[in-house]
Amino acid sequence: MYKCISVFAFLIAMQTYGQNKSPYERLYGFQNGFARVEKEGLFGFVDTNLKEVIPCSYPWLNNFNSVSGLASFTDNNRLFGYLNKNGKVVAEPKYEWVYFFDEHTQWVYVKRGGKYGFMDKNGKEVIPCIYDKTNRSAETIHRGMIRMKKNGKYGVINKSGEVLIKFEYDSFQGFNNTKGFPYPFLVAIKGDRYFVIDIRTFERTETNFDYVGEFHQGIATILQNDKWGYIDTSLSILIACQYKVCRAFNNGLAIVTGFYGKQGMINSLGETVINLKYDGISNFNGGLASVRLNNTGVVGYRADASYGFINKKGKEVIKVAYKSPSMTNDEFTYKHISLCMDSTYFLVNKKGRRKSKYEYSSIGFVDRFRWYTDIKIGSDNNYCQGKRNNLFYALNKKAKEVNKMGSQEMIFFNEELAMIHDSNNCVGFINPKGKVVIPFIYDYYWYYHFLKGYSILKFDGKLGMIDSLGNIVIPFEYQKLQHFSNGYALGKKENKYVLLNVKNEVVFHAE
Repeated sequence: MYKCISVFAFLIAMQTYGQNKSPYERLYGFQNGFARVEKEGLFGFVDTNLKEVIPCSYPWLNNFNSVSGLASFTDNNRLFGYLNKNGKVVAEPKYEWVYFFDEHTQWVYVKRGGKYGFMDKNGKEVIPCIYDKTNRSAETIHRGMIRMKKNGKYGVINKSGEVLIKFEYDSFQGFNNTKGFPYPFLVAIKGDRYFVIDIRTFERTETNFDYVGEFHQGIATILQNDKWGYIDTSLSILIACQYKVCRAFNNGLAIVTGFYGKQGMINSLGETVINLKYDGISNFNGGLASVRLNNTGVVGYRADASYGFINKKGKEVIKVAYKSPSMTNDEFTYKHISLCMDSTYFLVNKKGRRKSKYEYSSIGFVDRFRWYTDIKIGSDNNYCQGKRNNLFYALNKKAKEVNKMGSQEMIFFNEELAMIHDSNNCVGFINPKGKVVIPFIYDYYWYYHFLKGYSILKFDGKLGMIDSLGNIVIPFEYQKLQHFSNGYALGKKENKYVLLNVKNEVVFHAE
């Protein structure tokens, strides 16, 4: 949503400002040190010195890929090829479509003649275009093996194109996720038959089970005679088929459901660790697992259920009496649990002790990411959002409100600053201690955030840019304005477009 907007361009370049007019009709935002330019409907590139490095001779030209250093282009027949940053064509335009580069192999998935294959960054078609299209193909290269599809059946080849597993299967368990598959076993499905393939030797063993799930921590779920159980890597039954539902093992424990609808947990020896007495249970996170009661036989969140938390010994650390519980992920340093009682929310620690001073109508995390060119802007997850009296407050790791003044918008810290939208429809910024560092004098503007020390704001109806100290970097006199990218910002003033550097000097302009 937050990409460079091409209509900011329509720039007429000058070798020296105020002298030679540029032949360009458009200049797009800088990415990876280059900006696309358009002249008479054809595209090329200029570098950060505004020197034309790729002439405007292509009907379409994409930005340079940050992984491969290549840019795709089209010819007059709308076929795709690739060129490098020196303008050399490394792949002639012969592909009907090209996809994203795989960052590990630096290969791109390509389509030619209605079939699919792979091309490397030198333009060589390393895997010929003889295969059917598969879902998420750019993510199926794993441990030097590539899942492909041919004549409607799946198989596996290596990076040299040699067939490792014949093209005879309907699908593979676990080979279509971003992590590849659990080494060293791959589960292959052919009709109603399940095979386990050891990819170290490619030895195939057919099972006599009705279903075999992918292996996790050396254990896979199985279904036999409408009952679920587990096998180990020797394909021997590890835990007898005796459950209505089994889930994969996670950190040595697995959630199972009995035939009377209750859930609990077992270990890899088949021993019951958490008694099967709950209507819902989650995997352990930070030493605790959420449990649910009062919805017999129904798995998942229920608005009318009661929730609590247990430890690994099965003890209820937080009694099962609350609504809509949530706990932060362990990868963050925030360690509180949100609980709801009588439609009000509050925070407790993992021992069940209440930490938040106030009660809120809602509590949650702001997992907000914005994209600007090739840069990902994320919020700081050390803060939690609490809403009371229709205003938002940021809660720190001590469950204390950071901002004294409530905000009409959700608050997220970015580069140690957070915007507050006050009742006068003005915005300012606070630091993590709640101190106002940017005064509440600016108009509300949807595009607020700091990026590498700068933020675009609006004052008296015009856009400008400030730094993290509140100093004006670009005066508030623009109709449209973009963040700096490769040292330049695009702006529109009095219906004319300009390109500015960090010193507020105009380096490109349009008459």
